[in-house]
Amino acid sequence: MSRKFATLKSFSVISFGNITSRIISAFISILLARQLGPSVFGNYSILFAVMTTIGLGFSGLDITYVHSAIKFKNIKFSNYFSTKILLFLIIVIPITLFSKLIINNYFRNISLIGFFIALIASFFFASYTTIYAYFQRHELYRKYAIVQVSYYFIVLIIILLGLTLFSKNIPYYYYLISYIIASILIFIVFIIKRKGIELKIDPDVISFFKFGKWIILSELSLVLFARLDLIILSHFITGASLGYYSAAIKIVNIYLVFTAAFSVIMLPKASKVKNKAEQKKFYKSGFLLVALLIMIAVVIMLSSKFVVILFYGKEYIPAFKYVILLLLAYLPFTLYQPFRYISYTFNNTRLLFIITLIQNIILISLGWYSIKMFGINGIIYIKGFAYLVALIIFVYMSYKMGKNFKYESNSL
Repeated sequence: MSRKFATLKSFSVISFGNITSRIISAFISILLARQLGPSVFGNYSILFAVMTTIGLGFSGLDITYVHSAIKFKNIKFSNYFSTKILLFLIIVIPITLFSKLIINNYFRNISLIGFFIALIASFFFASYTTIYAYFQRHELYRKYAIVQVSYYFIVLIIILLGLTLFSKNIPYYYYLISYIIASILIFIVFIIKRKGIELKIDPDVISFFKFGKWIILSELSLVLFARLDLIILSHFITGASLGYYSAAIKIVNIYLVFTAAFSVIMLPKASKVKNKAEQKKFYKSGFLLVALLIMIAVVIMLSSKFVVILFYGKEYIPAFKYVILLLLAYLPFTLYQPFRYISYTFNNTRLLFIITLIQNIILISLGWYSIKMFGINGIIYIKGFAYLVALIIFVYMSYKMGKNFKYESNSL
Protein backbone atom coordinates (compact mmCIF):
# COMPACT_ATOMS: atom_id res chain seq x y z
CA MET A 1 0.00 0.00 0.00
CA SER A 2 1.47 3.39 -1.02
CA ARG A 3 2.07 6.03 1.61
CA LYS A 4 -0.38 8.41 -0.09
CA PHE A 5 -3.12 5.76 -0.16
CA ALA A 6 -2.46 4.83 3.48
CA THR A 7 -2.77 8.49 4.47
CA LEU A 8 -6.07 8.88 2.62
CA LYS A 9 -7.36 5.62 4.12
CA SER A 10 -6.52 6.77 7.65
CA PHE A 11 -8.06 10.17 6.90
CA SER A 12 -11.23 8.42 5.68
CA VAL A 13 -11.51 6.28 8.83
CA ILE A 14 -10.99 9.23 11.16
CA SER A 15 -13.27 11.45 9.08
CA PHE A 16 -16.01 8.82 9.17
CA GLY A 17 -15.77 8.65 12.96
CA ASN A 18 -15.61 12.42 13.28
CA ILE A 19 -18.49 12.99 10.85
CA THR A 20 -20.71 10.39 12.50
CA SER A 21 -19.99 11.69 15.99
CA ARG A 22 -20.51 15.29 14.88
CA ILE A 23 -23.78 14.41 13.19
CA ILE A 24 -24.93 13.00 16.52
CA SER A 25 -23.51 16.06 18.30
CA ALA A 26 -25.28 18.34 15.82
CA PHE A 27 -28.54 16.48 16.42
CA ILE A 28 -28.07 17.03 20.15
CA SER A 29 -27.47 20.72 19.47
CA ILE A 30 -30.58 20.94 17.31
CA LEU A 31 -32.73 19.23 19.93
CA LEU A 32 -31.56 21.60 22.65
CA ALA A 33 -31.71 24.69 20.42
CA ARG A 34 -35.33 23.99 19.51
CA GLN A 35 -36.23 23.00 23.07
CA LEU A 36 -34.54 25.95 24.80
CA GLY A 37 -34.95 28.74 22.21
CA PRO A 38 -32.20 31.17 21.08
CA SER A 39 -31.80 33.04 24.38
CA VAL A 40 -31.49 30.07 26.75
CA PHE A 41 -29.54 28.08 24.16
CA GLY A 42 -26.98 30.89 24.16
CA ASN A 43 -26.54 30.46 27.93
CA TYR A 44 -26.21 26.69 27.53
CA SER A 45 -23.56 27.23 24.85
CA ILE A 46 -21.51 29.36 27.25
CA LEU A 47 -21.46 26.53 29.82
CA PHE A 48 -20.64 24.03 27.09
CA ALA A 49 -17.74 26.28 26.06
CA VAL A 50 -16.51 26.35 29.68
CA MET A 51 -16.63 22.53 29.81
CA THR A 52 -14.77 22.01 26.54
CA THR A 53 -12.27 24.85 27.05
CA ILE A 54 -11.08 23.48 30.38
CA GLY A 55 -11.48 19.84 29.32
CA LEU A 56 -9.47 20.35 26.14
CA GLY A 57 -7.12 22.89 27.70
CA PHE A 58 -4.69 20.11 28.54
CA SER A 59 -4.67 18.65 25.03
CA GLY A 60 -1.03 19.74 24.81
CA LEU A 61 -0.29 16.84 27.15
CA ASP A 62 -2.07 14.52 24.71
CA ILE A 63 0.04 15.79 21.79
CA THR A 64 3.25 15.58 23.85
CA TYR A 65 2.44 12.00 24.84
CA VAL A 66 1.70 10.94 21.25
CA HIS A 67 4.76 12.66 19.79
CA SER A 68 7.28 11.66 22.48
CA ALA A 69 5.96 8.10 22.85
CA ILE A 70 6.38 7.54 19.10
CA LYS A 71 9.69 9.35 18.72
CA PHE A 72 11.45 8.41 21.98
CA LYS A 73 9.46 5.27 22.98
CA ASN A 74 10.02 5.73 26.73
CA ILE A 75 6.89 7.57 27.85
CA LYS A 76 4.37 5.42 29.70
CA PHE A 77 0.63 5.95 29.47
CA SER A 78 0.31 5.79 33.27
CA ASN A 79 2.73 8.74 33.67
CA TYR A 80 0.90 10.77 31.06
CA PHE A 81 -2.55 10.07 32.52
CA SER A 82 -1.50 10.75 36.14
CA THR A 83 0.21 13.99 35.15
CA LYS A 84 -2.83 15.19 33.25
CA ILE A 85 -5.16 14.61 36.21
CA LEU A 86 -2.73 16.30 38.62
CA LEU A 87 -2.35 19.39 36.42
CA PHE A 88 -6.10 19.57 35.91
CA LEU A 89 -6.73 19.69 39.66
CA ILE A 90 -4.03 22.32 40.17
CA ILE A 91 -5.74 24.59 37.61
CA VAL A 92 -9.41 23.89 38.35
CA ILE A 93 -9.37 24.11 42.16
CA PRO A 94 -8.55 27.87 42.12
CA ILE A 95 -11.19 28.42 39.41
CA THR A 96 -13.74 26.69 41.65
CA LEU A 97 -12.78 28.82 44.66
CA PHE A 98 -13.18 32.05 42.67
CA SER A 99 -16.15 30.88 40.59
CA LYS A 100 -18.59 33.44 42.01
CA LEU A 101 -16.21 36.29 41.14
CA ILE A 102 -15.71 34.87 37.62
CA ILE A 103 -19.45 34.59 37.01
CA ASN A 104 -20.18 38.11 38.24
CA ASN A 105 -17.54 39.62 35.94
CA TYR A 106 -17.69 37.47 32.81
CA PHE A 107 -20.81 35.27 32.75
CA ARG A 108 -23.57 37.40 34.20
CA ASN A 109 -26.44 35.29 32.85
CA ILE A 110 -25.01 31.97 34.09
CA SER A 111 -26.06 30.41 37.41
CA LEU A 112 -23.47 29.31 39.97
CA ILE A 113 -24.71 25.71 40.03
CA GLY A 114 -24.53 25.59 36.23
CA PHE A 115 -20.92 26.78 36.35
CA PHE A 116 -20.06 24.09 38.94
CA ILE A 117 -21.62 21.38 36.78
CA ALA A 118 -19.59 22.62 33.79
CA LEU A 119 -16.38 22.36 35.87
CA ILE A 120 -17.21 18.81 36.96
CA ALA A 121 -18.06 17.86 33.39
CA SER A 122 -14.72 19.29 32.21
CA PHE A 123 -12.84 16.94 34.57
CA PHE A 124 -14.52 13.83 33.17
CA PHE A 125 -14.19 15.18 29.63
CA ALA A 126 -10.43 15.65 30.12
CA SER A 127 -10.13 12.11 31.50
CA TYR A 128 -12.09 10.67 28.59
CA THR A 129 -9.93 12.40 25.94
CA THR A 130 -6.86 10.51 27.19
CA ILE A 131 -8.34 7.48 25.40
CA TYR A 132 -8.08 9.37 22.10
CA ALA A 133 -4.40 10.00 22.73
CA TYR A 134 -3.79 6.33 23.54
CA PHE A 135 -5.31 5.13 20.27
CA GLN A 136 -3.63 7.92 18.29
CA ARG A 137 -0.24 7.01 19.74
CA HIS A 138 -0.70 3.41 18.55
CA GLU A 139 -2.32 4.60 15.29
CA LEU A 140 -5.43 2.53 16.04
CA TYR A 141 -7.68 4.82 14.05
CA ARG A 142 -10.62 2.42 13.82
CA LYS A 143 -10.85 2.11 17.62
CA TYR A 144 -10.38 5.88 17.87
CA ALA A 145 -13.42 6.38 15.64
CA ILE A 146 -15.53 3.77 17.48
CA VAL A 147 -14.90 5.40 20.86
CA GLN A 148 -15.76 8.83 19.49
CA VAL A 149 -19.07 7.71 17.99
CA SER A 150 -20.00 5.68 21.08
CA TYR A 151 -19.42 8.66 23.34
CA TYR A 152 -21.79 11.00 21.51
CA PHE A 153 -24.35 8.24 21.02
CA ILE A 154 -24.51 7.71 24.79
CA VAL A 155 -24.90 11.46 25.33
CA LEU A 156 -27.77 11.53 22.82
CA ILE A 157 -29.60 8.63 24.48
CA ILE A 158 -29.34 10.26 27.92
CA ILE A 159 -30.61 13.62 26.62
CA LEU A 160 -33.50 11.95 24.79
CA LEU A 161 -34.45 10.15 28.01
CA GLY A 162 -34.33 13.45 29.86
CA LEU A 163 -36.51 15.21 27.30
CA THR A 164 -38.97 12.30 27.24
CA LEU A 165 -39.29 11.88 31.01
CA PHE A 166 -38.99 15.45 32.23
CA SER A 167 -39.62 17.63 29.14
CA LYS A 168 -39.26 21.33 29.99
CA ASN A 169 -38.79 20.77 33.73
CA ILE A 170 -35.02 20.34 33.39
CA PRO A 171 -32.85 23.47 33.86
CA TYR A 172 -30.63 23.92 30.80
CA TYR A 173 -27.39 23.28 32.69
CA TYR A 174 -28.43 19.76 33.73
CA TYR A 175 -27.99 18.59 30.15
CA LEU A 176 -24.22 18.74 30.76
CA ILE A 177 -24.60 15.79 33.16
CA SER A 178 -25.13 13.57 30.11
CA TYR A 179 -21.50 14.26 29.12
CA ILE A 180 -20.34 13.27 32.60
CA ILE A 181 -22.17 9.94 32.46
CA ALA A 182 -20.93 9.18 28.93
CA SER A 183 -17.31 9.93 29.91
CA ILE A 184 -17.53 7.64 32.93
CA LEU A 185 -19.05 4.74 30.96
CA ILE A 186 -16.52 4.96 28.11
CA PHE A 187 -13.60 5.22 30.52
CA ILE A 188 -14.78 2.19 32.55
CA VAL A 189 -14.86 0.08 29.38
CA PHE A 190 -11.37 1.33 28.44
CA ILE A 191 -9.98 0.41 31.86
CA ILE A 192 -11.54 -3.06 31.70
CA LYS A 193 -10.16 -3.68 28.18
CA ARG A 194 -6.75 -2.42 29.20
CA LYS A 195 -6.90 -4.35 32.50
CA GLY A 196 -6.50 -1.29 34.68
CA ILE A 197 -4.50 1.94 34.75
CA GLU A 198 -1.69 2.48 37.21
CA LEU A 199 -1.65 5.96 38.73
CA LYS A 200 1.96 6.97 39.21
CA ILE A 201 4.45 9.62 38.22
CA ASP A 202 8.02 8.44 37.47
CA PRO A 203 11.17 10.57 37.09
CA ASP A 204 10.66 10.26 33.30
CA VAL A 205 7.93 12.89 33.69
CA ILE A 206 10.64 15.54 34.13
CA SER A 207 11.97 14.88 30.63
CA PHE A 208 8.36 14.62 29.43
CA PHE A 209 7.70 18.18 30.63
CA LYS A 210 11.07 19.41 29.41
CA PHE A 211 10.17 18.30 25.91
CA GLY A 212 6.46 19.16 26.04
CA LYS A 213 6.19 22.35 28.10
CA TRP A 214 5.78 24.60 25.05
CA ILE A 215 3.33 22.21 23.38
CA ILE A 216 1.25 22.11 26.56
CA LEU A 217 1.21 25.90 26.84
CA SER A 218 0.52 26.41 23.14
CA GLU A 219 -2.41 23.98 23.09
CA LEU A 220 -3.88 25.59 26.20
CA SER A 221 -3.57 28.95 24.48
CA LEU A 222 -5.02 27.53 21.25
CA VAL A 223 -8.06 26.01 22.97
CA LEU A 224 -8.68 29.30 24.75
CA PHE A 225 -8.42 31.19 21.44
CA ALA A 226 -10.91 28.85 19.78
CA ARG A 227 -13.59 29.75 22.35
CA LEU A 228 -12.53 33.25 23.34
CA ASP A 229 -14.83 34.84 20.78
CA LEU A 230 -17.90 33.33 22.44
CA ILE A 231 -16.65 34.27 25.91
CA ILE A 232 -16.00 37.90 24.86
CA LEU A 233 -19.37 38.11 23.09
CA SER A 234 -21.18 36.87 26.21
CA HIS A 235 -19.93 39.99 28.00
CA PHE A 236 -21.46 42.34 25.41
CA ILE A 237 -24.30 40.43 23.75
CA THR A 238 -27.09 38.40 25.31
CA GLY A 239 -30.39 36.93 24.23
CA ALA A 240 -31.19 35.65 20.75
CA SER A 241 -28.09 37.10 19.04
CA LEU A 242 -25.83 34.95 21.19
CA GLY A 243 -28.01 31.96 20.33
CA TYR A 244 -27.65 32.67 16.59
CA TYR A 245 -23.86 32.83 16.89
CA SER A 246 -23.80 29.64 18.97
CA ALA A 247 -25.84 27.85 16.29
CA ALA A 248 -23.41 29.10 13.62
CA ILE A 249 -20.48 27.71 15.60
CA LYS A 250 -22.20 24.31 15.77
CA ILE A 251 -22.55 24.26 11.98
CA VAL A 252 -18.94 25.38 11.47
CA ASN A 253 -17.96 22.46 13.71
CA ILE A 254 -18.92 20.24 10.76
CA TYR A 255 -15.89 21.67 8.98
CA LEU A 256 -13.68 21.44 12.08
CA VAL A 257 -14.47 17.71 12.15
CA PHE A 258 -12.34 17.35 9.04
CA THR A 259 -9.53 19.57 10.35
CA ALA A 260 -9.50 17.42 13.49
CA ALA A 261 -9.09 14.31 11.32
CA PHE A 262 -6.16 16.06 9.64
CA SER A 263 -4.54 16.63 13.05
CA VAL A 264 -5.02 13.03 14.19
CA ILE A 265 -3.24 11.70 11.10
CA MET A 266 -0.52 14.31 10.52
CA LEU A 267 0.88 14.44 14.08
CA PRO A 268 2.22 10.83 14.02
CA LYS A 269 3.51 11.40 10.47
CA ALA A 270 5.34 14.57 11.52
CA SER A 271 6.88 12.66 14.42
CA LYS A 272 8.37 10.11 11.98
CA VAL A 273 10.06 12.65 9.67
CA LYS A 274 13.82 11.93 9.80
CA ASN A 275 15.22 13.65 6.71
CA LYS A 276 14.45 16.28 4.09
CA ALA A 277 13.05 13.74 1.64
CA GLU A 278 10.47 12.64 4.23
CA GLN A 279 9.82 16.29 5.01
CA LYS A 280 8.84 16.88 1.35
CA LYS A 281 6.56 13.82 1.41
CA PHE A 282 4.96 15.14 4.60
CA TYR A 283 4.20 18.50 2.97
CA LYS A 284 2.85 16.77 -0.13
CA SER A 285 0.45 14.63 1.91
CA GLY A 286 -0.46 17.59 4.11
CA PHE A 287 -1.37 19.97 1.30
CA LEU A 288 -3.33 17.27 -0.49
CA LEU A 289 -5.56 17.13 2.57
CA VAL A 290 -5.60 20.95 2.86
CA ALA A 291 -7.01 21.18 -0.68
CA LEU A 292 -9.70 18.71 0.29
CA LEU A 293 -10.52 20.74 3.40
CA ILE A 294 -10.95 23.93 1.37
CA MET A 295 -13.39 22.20 -0.98
CA ILE A 296 -15.41 20.99 2.01
CA ALA A 297 -15.52 24.57 3.39
CA VAL A 298 -16.87 25.89 0.07
CA VAL A 299 -19.65 23.29 0.04
CA ILE A 300 -20.69 24.21 3.60
CA MET A 301 -20.71 27.93 2.77
CA LEU A 302 -22.89 27.45 -0.30
CA SER A 303 -25.42 25.38 1.64
CA SER A 304 -25.27 27.29 4.95
CA LYS A 305 -28.67 29.02 4.74
CA PHE A 306 -30.40 25.78 3.76
CA VAL A 307 -28.66 23.90 6.59
CA VAL A 308 -29.63 26.51 9.20
CA ILE A 309 -33.31 26.44 8.19
CA LEU A 310 -33.40 22.66 7.86
CA PHE A 311 -31.92 21.89 11.25
CA TYR A 312 -32.52 24.89 13.48
CA GLY A 313 -35.66 26.35 11.90
CA LYS A 314 -36.48 29.76 10.45
CA GLU A 315 -36.11 31.23 13.93
CA TYR A 316 -32.33 30.88 13.49
CA ILE A 317 -31.98 32.26 9.93
CA PRO A 318 -29.61 35.12 11.00
CA ALA A 319 -27.04 32.44 11.91
CA PHE A 320 -26.19 31.56 8.30
CA LYS A 321 -24.22 34.77 7.62
CA TYR A 322 -22.05 34.02 10.66
CA VAL A 323 -21.37 30.55 9.25
CA ILE A 324 -19.99 32.03 6.02
CA LEU A 325 -17.86 34.63 7.80
CA LEU A 326 -16.46 32.07 10.26
CA LEU A 327 -15.47 29.66 7.48
CA LEU A 328 -13.68 32.47 5.65
CA ALA A 329 -11.91 33.36 8.90
CA TYR A 330 -10.77 29.75 9.23
CA LEU A 331 -9.09 29.70 5.78
CA PRO A 332 -5.65 30.81 7.06
CA PHE A 333 -6.05 28.31 9.93
CA THR A 334 -6.51 25.52 7.38
CA LEU A 335 -3.51 26.59 5.32
CA TYR A 336 -1.05 26.64 8.23
CA GLN A 337 -1.78 23.13 9.57
CA PRO A 338 1.14 21.35 7.80
CA PHE A 339 3.56 24.07 8.96
CA ARG A 340 2.21 23.79 12.49
CA TYR A 341 2.84 20.06 12.82
CA ILE A 342 6.25 20.06 11.16
CA SER A 343 7.34 22.41 13.97
CA TYR A 344 7.37 19.36 16.27
CA THR A 345 9.97 17.75 14.03
CA PHE A 346 12.06 20.93 14.05
CA ASN A 347 11.99 20.83 17.89
CA ASN A 348 10.78 24.42 17.95
CA THR A 349 7.61 23.93 19.96
CA ARG A 350 8.18 27.27 21.66
CA LEU A 351 7.18 28.86 18.35
CA LEU A 352 3.73 27.27 18.67
CA PHE A 353 3.17 28.92 22.03
CA ILE A 354 4.41 32.31 20.84
CA ILE A 355 2.07 32.23 17.84
CA THR A 356 -1.02 31.19 19.83
CA LEU A 357 -0.16 33.79 22.47
CA ILE A 358 -0.03 36.46 19.74
CA GLN A 359 -3.42 35.26 18.47
CA ASN A 360 -4.98 35.61 21.92
CA ILE A 361 -3.47 39.05 22.42
CA ILE A 362 -4.88 40.19 19.06
CA LEU A 363 -8.35 38.83 19.84
CA ILE A 364 -8.48 40.22 23.38
CA SER A 365 -7.03 43.64 22.56
CA LEU A 366 -8.96 44.26 19.32
CA GLY A 367 -12.04 42.12 19.91
CA TRP A 368 -13.71 44.53 22.32
CA TYR A 369 -13.43 47.45 19.90
CA SER A 370 -14.46 45.42 16.87
CA ILE A 371 -17.67 44.31 18.59
CA LYS A 372 -18.54 47.90 19.40
CA MET A 373 -17.95 48.93 15.78
CA PHE A 374 -19.31 45.94 13.82
CA GLY A 375 -21.25 43.85 16.34
CA ILE A 376 -20.81 40.08 16.13
CA ASN A 377 -19.21 40.41 12.67
CA GLY A 378 -16.37 42.36 14.28
CA ILE A 379 -15.13 39.51 16.46
CA ILE A 380 -15.09 37.23 13.39
CA TYR A 381 -13.03 39.78 11.42
CA ILE A 382 -10.45 39.93 14.21
CA LYS A 383 -10.36 36.16 14.57
CA GLY A 384 -9.63 35.80 10.85
CA PHE A 385 -6.92 38.46 11.10
CA ALA A 386 -5.30 36.59 14.00
CA TYR A 387 -5.26 33.37 11.95
CA LEU A 388 -3.72 35.27 9.01
CA VAL A 389 -0.92 36.62 11.21
CA ALA A 390 -0.27 33.06 12.43
CA LEU A 391 -0.13 31.77 8.85
CA ILE A 392 2.48 34.36 7.84
CA ILE A 393 4.68 33.53 10.84
CA PHE A 394 4.35 29.76 10.34
CA VAL A 395 5.28 29.93 6.64
CA TYR A 396 8.29 32.15 7.25
CA MET A 397 9.62 30.22 10.25
CA SER A 398 9.02 26.79 8.67
CA TYR A 399 10.99 27.80 5.58
CA LYS A 400 13.78 29.22 7.72
CA MET A 401 13.97 26.21 10.06
CA GLY A 402 13.58 23.61 7.32
CA LYS A 403 16.47 25.11 5.36
CA ASN A 404 18.97 24.90 8.24
CA PHE A 405 17.65 22.08 10.41
CA LYS A 406 19.98 19.14 11.13
CA TYR A 407 18.14 15.92 11.87
CA GLU A 408 19.22 14.32 15.11
CA SER A 409 19.00 10.87 16.61
CA ASN A 410 15.97 9.93 18.71
CA SER A 411 17.08 10.82 22.20
CA LEU A 412 15.14 12.75 24.75
